[in-house]
Amino acid sequence: YATHINHDTPGFLSKIPGGDLNAVDASGAEKVLETFGMMKTELIGSAGQLLQKKKKKKATLTFTIASTQQSQAPTSIPLWYFDDETALWKEEGAAIKSGNSYQGDVSHFTWWNVDWPVDGCNISGIVTDCEGIPLANITILFNNLYTLTTNSQGQYQAQWPCTVLLT
Repeated sequence: YATHINHDTPGFLSKIPGGDLNAVDASGAEKVLETFGMMKTELIGSAGQLLQKKKKKKATLTFTIASTQQSQAPTSIPLWYFDDETALWKEEGAAIKSGNSYQGDVSHFTWWNVDWPVDGCNISGIVTDCEGIPLANITILFNNLYTLTTNSQGQYQAQWPCTVLLT
């Protein structure tokens, strides 16, 4: 089974494993990812059990690049898998652009991502009503794509790709 999502998928951010795109690159540096698409891959046996491919064998995945990202998609991009234990994306390999998609070889089946790593910036604030009372559980939409939700005190905080301007 494979489930592909990209920037143009409705509700994209709510479908990201871990809820964000925080990552660790191959050198161990913390990064935030600008995504060009991701895919959950699973092999299921006849008894419903999860299967993995043989060790030392690779599988090739193809990620369709969103139409809104075609012009800015680099010719080569790092591959990342989601580590369930750390709730972080980890860099492993690269994918090559071919037409309107990326192709890359992976070592196991899980969530995979074709993303550009950038430094993260902290974004934080508080949402209040006209009388200055903090508003809890308010969803804030940035750039018609990214969302943050306020906590019980009306505050929000997140790591944000430094390259993404907030509008």
